[in-house]
Amino acid sequence: MDKIVNLKLWPEKYRVHLKLLFYFIVYRSFQYLLILVGPNEQFDTSTIIFLRKVTPEANSTINNFWNHNLWNKLLSWDSIFFIKGITKELLDSPEYEFELMFSRIWVQCVRFLLKCMNISMIKENFYVILKFTILLENLLHFSSVLLIYHLTLSVYAEVTATGKLVTKYTQNIATLASILFIFTSGSGFFISIYSEPFSFFLTFIGIYIREICLVKSQNTYSNISLQLKDGVYPFIYLVGSTSMFTLATLNRSNCILLGLFYLYDLLCLILNLTTKNKSLPILRQIILGPLLSGMTMLMIIVYFWYYIPFNEFCPSGGEWCNSSLFNGVNSTYFITRQSFYSYVQGKYWNVGFLNYWTLSNIPNFLIGMPQFLILVKSIQYFFHKYKKYGVNGKHTIIPLIMITIFLILVILFVAHVQIINRVSTFIPLHLWYISELIVSQGLRNSDSSFSDKSKKPGSKFDLLLIKLYLGWLFFWIPIQTILFGVFLPPA
Repeated sequence: MDKIVNLKLWPEKYRVHLKLLFYFIVYRSFQYLLILVGPNEQFDTSTIIFLRKVTPEANSTINNFWNHNLWNKLLSWDSIFFIKGITKELLDSPEYEFELMFSRIWVQCVRFLLKCMNISMIKENFYVILKFTILLENLLHFSSVLLIYHLTLSVYAEVTATGKLVTKYTQNIATLASILFIFTSGSGFFISIYSEPFSFFLTFIGIYIREICLVKSQNTYSNISLQLKDGVYPFIYLVGSTSMFTLATLNRSNCILLGLFYLYDLLCLILNLTTKNKSLPILRQIILGPLLSGMTMLMIIVYFWYYIPFNEFCPSGGEWCNSSLFNGVNSTYFITRQSFYSYVQGKYWNVGFLNYWTLSNIPNFLIGMPQFLILVKSIQYFFHKYKKYGVNGKHTIIPLIMITIFLILVILFVAHVQIINRVSTFIPLHLWYISELIVSQGLRNSDSSFSDKSKKPGSKFDLLLIKLYLGWLFFWIPIQTILFGVFLPPA
């Protein structure tokens, strides 16, 4: 039997936090060391051109040892556009239409924090601004590591008559999932100032808020219908999860899939109406919970994705301005056939259905394939486990299965497939899949009498796939980091 540990054992949590911090610092230091000793000449010259415009006494500043060997190299690919947005006073940004696609939310948050720190937007402060933003990126990533730990404890926690308890088994899964997130497949980009860490930080907070607002059954594997806790919890659900999911989506468009949480909750609560006598309390939960949350999220997204850009760029914005979905309806004139974001992506990056399916992109498919495979297997694993044994924390696991399926389909058939390595980081499903199987295998190896089938270690193929995936991360992340530092694909 597992040793039962009360969730209120804070010293144990602090020890885990310190261990995670140690791993994170060592890992990041290794990545920055790779950048430091890597080639100094970048394949693309846009970084050096930009730096000559925004730094004083350009040659001496740019060629400073640390700037030349480390900080300049971190301005590769998308990061050059994020820093242009953050320091827009220095270079009359944005210069081009497509630069508007690089998260205004992330840029504005950084600018707000710089203002709070009293860091002026002058050329002499350029490297101070860059270092501050990189520090913020790392803080967001590490904070998300801690969020994964606590979210996992909550999702996997067992509920008894005396309160919420977590077994040693669950603690091990939470710790391993957190460690895996340090070495996440997109971390070669997160040494710089990409916007993904801000989105997965917000996403994990939103999922955690939603998780604590749900009623959990004392029977781990019961089929209890979804319910929200009484009192203030529906309001916390509405304000907390909606604000986090909406900001995450405005920052990274793929996070719109988080709205599936509200669709799932709405359907479950509607089913409760037909099976329970307490229809009025459930109806209140429906209105204050997923219905109002989903509608609020949708309206804010429409406002930012359609209304603002339409009024900013039209009628002089060309073909996009003439693609209104409801011609002749004055109140919805700004709703076009595709958002401005999707339009610019298609125009400048050839994003569209099967547009990326060419022979020249076979290497990019191969680079993204390990992440696709581990996501698909995590879906299969939890779906099978739910059907056969039930799933602990199923009201969080099942919506994540839906979100993962839709993300795979969109990235595989519409987007640039290699970006799956960084845009899938807001979904923890594969972390739990890997962690469950590794921990379960450890239990099986250490105790031959272990017989809990719900914690089975998985098939030989599952374990082989996990070994291959972790081996791939071991080799790929350093390569990804070095390629990023010299401004070479894949981006």
